[in-house]
Amino acid sequence: MKMKNIMILFFILCFLCCESSSVPADDYINLVPDQVTVRKIDENDTSRLEEDFGITEFIFITDPDSVFDRSTATSFLTEDKYGSYDVSKALDNSLSTAWVEGAEGPGIGEYIFCVLKPGDFLYIFPGYGSSQKVWALNNRLKKAKVTVYGLKQYTTTGAPEVAFNPMAEEFLLTFQDAFGYQGIPVGRYLFDVNKWFYGSSFLFVAIQILDVYQGTKYDDTCIAEVKTGKRVNPDPADFPM
Repeated sequence: MKMKNIMILFFILCFLCCESSSVPADDYINLVPDQVTVRKIDENDTSRLEEDFGITEFIFITDPDSVFDRSTATSFLTEDKYGSYDVSKALDNSLSTAWVEGAEGPGIGEYIFCVLKPGDFLYIFPGYGSSQKVWALNNRLKKAKVTVYGLKQYTTTGAPEVAFNPMAEEFLLTFQDAFGYQGIPVGRYLFDVNKWFYGSSFLFVAIQILDVYQGTKYDDTCIAEVKTGKRVNPDPADFPM
C-alpha cells in the first residue's frame, strides 16, 4: 500500500512538472529564410528609423544606458481588462504576455523594433503563447521581413556613445504555424568587420508583418517574445549566406 501511494505521488509530480513548462526546450524550430540580404544602410533605413524609432540623428545614440528603452512599435493594442500589449510585453521573458499590433485588421505592414543583447540566434515566438487555446484564437506571424542592425558602444572623449554598424542583415521569413520559438542565425556580418567587437555590442531588430495565419476569433496579430541566444537543436546543415 505504501509503495502504491509513492507511485501515485510520483505520477502527480511528473504531471505538474510537464504542465509548468508552456514551451518545452525541444519546441525550438530553426528556420531557413526565403531570402537573405547583407547590405549597407541606406536612406530608407534612415527615414524609417528616424520616424518610427525616434532617432533624430541616425548614426549616434549618445546615451548608451537608454538603448534598451528605445524598443518600440508602430502600433499596439489598447490596454484592456486583461492587461497591456506594448512592445515591452515581447521582451519580458514571459509567454503569458505579448506585443499585439493596434492597426485595423491583421496589421500588415506594422513594425516592432527591439534592442537586444547580441547572440548567435534570433528567436521569435509568433502568436500569443499563454496557452495553445489562446494562441489559436489570435493571428500568428506567417511571413515577415526582419532587418538586423548592429550597434556598438564605445568611448571617444570620455563620454560613451552608441553607433550603428554601416551594414545590415535582412531576412524574408516564412514561419511555421507551430506553437514554439522559431529562430535564425544573426549577427555574423555585423560584428566581424571594421573592428566591431561582439562583446560591447547590441542588436537592433526591426520586424515587419507581411502575412499572418488567421486566428479563429480575433483579428489581432501577436508576438509573445523576441530574444537572442545560443542555437537550440543544432543542425550542421545551416542555410547558405
